[in-house]
Amino acid sequence: MNRKRILLLESFPRRLLALLVAVLAAVAITPSAAHAAVPNNYIFNNSSVGIGVWHDYHSGTYDGVLSAYSKTKDQWGWDHASKFYVGSGYCFTAYRKTAGSTTAAWDIAVAGVGPVTYPGAGDYNSSWWNYDWQIHLFRVVNGACGPRV
Repeated sequence: MNRKRILLLESFPRRLLALLVAVLAAVAITPSAAHAAVPNNYIFNNSSVGIGVWHDYHSGTYDGVLSAYSKTKDQWGWDHASKFYVGSGYCFTAYRKTAGSTTAAWDIAVAGVGPVTYPGAGDYNSSWWNYDWQIHLFRVVNGACGPRV
C-alpha cells in the first residue's frame, strides 16, 4: 500500500470525529420540542359549559370542545389558539390580556350572542395571537343575557 493511501486511512477517523462534533453542535443549538411548545397564547373557558375552539385559523368546524374551566394549552398542549364558537342560547363576554403576561389586567374585548364564531372572517388579523383570551358564558333568558353559567 502506498503512503498516500495509508495517510488517508489514518486521517479518516479524525474526519469522522470532526463531522460528528459538528452535527452534535448543530443539534444542541436547535430548539427542543419542549421549548417549541411554550404557548404564545391560549383561550381559557371560564364557564361551566364547553365552547368550540380552533387551533389554527381555518373556515371549517372547530377543532375541539374546550371543557369547562379549562385552557387550550392545558387540555391539548396547543401553543396557540385562533378562535372560538359560542352556541345558540348563550351570550358571552371575551376578555383579553397580553399573551404570557402574569401581571397584565384582563380587559373586555368583545361581547356577543350565539351562535357566533369570534373572530369572524372579517374580524381576524394576526394581532389575535398577541393576547390570551378568557371567555365567560351567560344563558340567554327572554332575549337578554341572563345568569352566568
